[in-house]
Amino acid sequence: MSARSILIAIALSAWLLASVVAFFIVAYMSFFGVAFIGLVICYVSAQFELDGDRPASSARSCGRSKTCRLSNASPSAMNSRSRCNRPASSSSLALA
Repeated sequence: MSARSILIAIALSAWLLASVVAFFIVAYMSFFGVAFIGLVICYVSAQFELDGDRPASSARSCGRSKTCRLSNASPSAMNSRSRCNRPASSSSLALA
């Protein structure tokens, strides 16, 4: 057996186990089980987003395809509009 087929078998086993656990949670708790699974997904994704080794997704992009480079600046400097080299438009000034 190749390593790829072993990894696929492990992945399929993990998906099967996760689906069985989700089925039993929903079967035991009914609608609250769906809410519980949703809260667990939100918690895990928030922990992944707040991981210390990665920047937050809002700090990586400026709303364009260009990536902002953040340095060890103060929080007020990081919040300034000039960090993305885009001029402030009249609509953004109206919201400020």
